[in-house]
Amino acid sequence: MGPPAAMTPESEAAELAWLDRAHQRLGRPLRVLHIGNTANNAFNNARIQRSHRIEADVLCADNYHIMATPEWEEAQFDAAPEDAFFPDWSTINLHGYQRPRWFAAAPLQDACRYLEARASGTATEADRLWHRMEHERHVRCSKSQIAKLGLLRRKIGWKLRHEQQELINNLGILADRHERAASAIGARSRADLIALWQSRHNKKPFPALATDLDRYWQQYKSIHRLLGHYDIIQGYAQDGIWALLAGKPYAAYEHGTLRQLPFEDNVVGRIVAMVYGLADRVFVTNIDCLASADRLDLDTSRVTPLPHAFDDAKLRHFRADNCALVPACGPLRLFMPARQDWQDGDPNLAKGNDLFFRACSLLVKGGTPLSITAVNWGRDLEASKALIDELGLTNQVTWVGPMQKTELWHAYLTHHAVIDQFRLAAFGGVTFEALALGRRVITALDETAALRFFGEAPPLFAANDTRTIAAALAKIAADPDDTALMGAKAAIWIERHHSARRVTALQAAAYRKMLDDTSHPV
Repeated sequence: MGPPAAMTPESEAAELAWLDRAHQRLGRPLRVLHIGNTANNAFNNARIQRSHRIEADVLCADNYHIMATPEWEEAQFDAAPEDAFFPDWSTINLHGYQRPRWFAAAPLQDACRYLEARASGTATEADRLWHRMEHERHVRCSKSQIAKLGLLRRKIGWKLRHEQQELINNLGILADRHERAASAIGARSRADLIALWQSRHNKKPFPALATDLDRYWQQYKSIHRLLGHYDIIQGYAQDGIWALLAGKPYAAYEHGTLRQLPFEDNVVGRIVAMVYGLADRVFVTNIDCLASADRLDLDTSRVTPLPHAFDDAKLRHFRADNCALVPACGPLRLFMPARQDWQDGDPNLAKGNDLFFRACSLLVKGGTPLSITAVNWGRDLEASKALIDELGLTNQVTWVGPMQKTELWHAYLTHHAVIDQFRLAAFGGVTFEALALGRRVITALDETAALRFFGEAPPLFAANDTRTIAAALAKIAADPDDTALMGAKAAIWIERHHSARRVTALQAAAYRKMLDDTSHPV
């Protein structure tokens, strides 16, 4: 599996130039549909791609969580909506921000109808359907009693239909009916999928049961026409299944998806194993998930290690515009934005915050003055506060509320170090944004896997237990002004290995190969 570092600046430029040639041959930009949007990964990816001559749209079906909304990523607001799962942005002053119309968040059928009208150029119909989607979102997220009553009625109806469907599914009746209905409009059958699986994984049993596929066959009629408007389909988590059923080339985008799910014997796990096992391309965005791709026996020629999409230019500009922001003189200032989650050890959630607090206790006992700013959120918030009291750190810790992006970046610049997490040997948004701002970061990292993934491990303080965290803190305390230039090296590393330009070029290279493998190369 070739690491992204194998892409030189010259080959990076060549892949981006291919996008221009594709535009000329098609008479329009390359069209990519991103399906699914957990934690705004699809939104951020599409936004970056649009800045590099790709016509990227996002289908975010039945997901209204605050961290899957454009407003959370881009808007300026004084206070976030109270309900994270159904945020009512209509009650918040967004200072003129308007949601981009290439982002469709609605029930699957409504979102598909809107995007189809948009892609086919029927502007009046697209405008009507946009306002219908916005009204539906308002009803679902509004806290008014009338809206709640209407939503409750719909939820009761959905629940009754779901329970009825589950009962029939258990008898194996509805799955067969939906498969036949879907095949009438071109969806692949389970037999088709098994044949494709055997051509790639002849020694491994096909993972999905007919009943696992049922709800996708049932809903296929809502999405199949939309898929025909795009050159590439990119599915996040298991959402590549729509293109798989349609027989269209697709990329499966991993954002923690491969860590455990495909090895679990349940509906989601079996669908994930199938979708990634049959993908034309797999984008692995977490360092530790390369091992999972190996364990799944994915064809290495189809796997692309891909840094998380984020707008590094925005952070560079913020750093330049706020060069006067520096840590105050005095005690070592440490900022911990990570969620307080450490008691049950779930690898997808745990942050190992307790290890950090114990390491700080060691430094304080050794005579190193320090202060900690921590964000007041997480399942184990009260347990963290109790541990802090037990360790005698109460006077050293200041709790702050969840922050918008610019507030978060301000905090990064005014602390000596940013503290991420100590359970996963990988990193996400906290680390790469802090590195882009030229800050020193302490976090868990498998440096061998990072070398494989990027070609060069990022310059940070890798730590995964109390002893190594304390050692990293001691080094930073001994060099509060960063005369070793760790922060400056971090910013340079981001530009070389984790930039939006490189993320787009890596995906363009994969898209080119996907299209070359079809009968209609671009």
